[in-house]
Amino acid sequence: MILACTILFLVAAAGGEYALWRLMAASPRSRRWGRAYGWTMLAVWVLFLGMGVAMKCGWLAAEALRGFGILLVFSLFCGLAGLLLALGWGVGRRAGHATAGRVVAGVLVVVVAVVMLCGTTRGRTRLRVERETVASGRVPEAFDGYRIAFFSDVHTGFLAGGDRQLERLVAQLNGVQADLVVCGGDLVNTDYRELDSGAVAILSGIRARDGVVSVLGNHDLGIYMRDTLAVSREENIRRIVAAERAMGWRVLRDSSLLIVRGGDTLSVTGLDYPDELHDRSHGRVCEPFDPSPAYRGVPAQGYNLTVS
Repeated sequence: MILACTILFLVAAAGGEYALWRLMAASPRSRRWGRAYGWTMLAVWVLFLGMGVAMKCGWLAAEALRGFGILLVFSLFCGLAGLLLALGWGVGRRAGHATAGRVVAGVLVVVVAVVMLCGTTRGRTRLRVERETVASGRVPEAFDGYRIAFFSDVHTGFLAGGDRQLERLVAQLNGVQADLVVCGGDLVNTDYRELDSGAVAILSGIRARDGVVSVLGNHDLGIYMRDTLAVSREENIRRIVAAERAMGWRVLRDSSLLIVRGGDTLSVTGLDYPDELHDRSHGRVCEPFDPSPAYRGVPAQGYNLTVS
């Protein structure tokens, strides 16, 4: 689905860029700008597609991922801007209001630019606590009011602000004063190297009465950059799990944890990322999937929290 949407957008963006170049080339006043625009956009899209192929083939160094992310956002903006300008100019000319069409298209491009700029700066660094109440007659009495702080998809190596952002995250989590903290995966974006000594020291500061539990997400598997020359996928997973355990976290890989208070028990089960999806992380699971081994030892009665 993601690949199909990407291809559809690229085709639409390429059509918009070509139509805009033709419109600029047809006007004597814009012809020189049209040539400059055409060559610039061609260079941007060739660089973007080249880096994308290099990333998927494992030819791009992991350290270059942040640069690819910036190029990705810029390419998306160029594609949207080209589509809007081509539509505005083309419709305006056909309707006999070429100037009005250009003005409307220009305003829309500015709006898109502002939205994307806010999203990639303030939007990426904003933290907000969402509070949800779960009510169930199966919750043991001793766990009435039990507070769980859940966070996910930190993508440490891709954070804007790096360690400062991690420190804000930890402070926010500790401010909730949770009984249990749960990390839902994708702690890193590319591989274990993002969990350097600084990141480990900061994340070790998360505090909860019953500690921190975590599961692995698709990015934690080391399959996005496929930098297998530096370290194998299995070794990457081993080092990420070791780093999380060094932070005092309990990593649940198709296993369960029982939390006991008085005579009551709450079970927490973590499901590992299916082996079938290691090479196509956004695909569907086609093979029969039996999660029952992960629940071994979990009481049939009582309340279970499953993290996947």
